Formats: sequence, C-alpha cells, structure tokens
Amino acid sequence: MPVTDAAFEALRDRVTVVERQQAVKSATDEAIEARLTKIEVVLSRLTWLMVSGIGGAAIAFVVSGGLAGVPHG
Repeated sequence: MPVTDAAFEALRDRVTVVERQQAVKSATDEAIEARLTKIEVVLSRLTWLMVSGIGGAAIAFVVSGGLAGVPHG
C-alpha cells in the first residue's frame, strides 16, 4: 500500500507531538529531581541536628552528675 502525502504529514505531525511531549516530560522530571535533592539535603541536615542535640544533651546530663542524686529504692 503506497504512503500518501497526507498520511506522511499526519505521521510527521504525530512524531512532532510525541517528541514535544517527551521534551516536556524530561524537563519536568529534571525539575522534580532537583526539588527532591533539595528536600533530601534538608532532611539530612535536620537528622544530624537532632542527633547532635540528643548527643549534646546526653553529655550535659552525664557531666552535670547524671543520676547520682536520685535515691534508689
């Protein structure tokens, strides 16, 4: 079956639409990846801040005498 000019134009238009959709999806994926990376960095910093705070509190507790003043029943 021979390919007509109209069929070829329709196919070319469809390929153009698919390529454009793929480019938009790729750009969107890159933007999402960048945002997720920023969120990951913030969560990592918050985790280290919490761990450091708990460690510092434990050290301060031990240095201040710990449980030495608590009577044992």
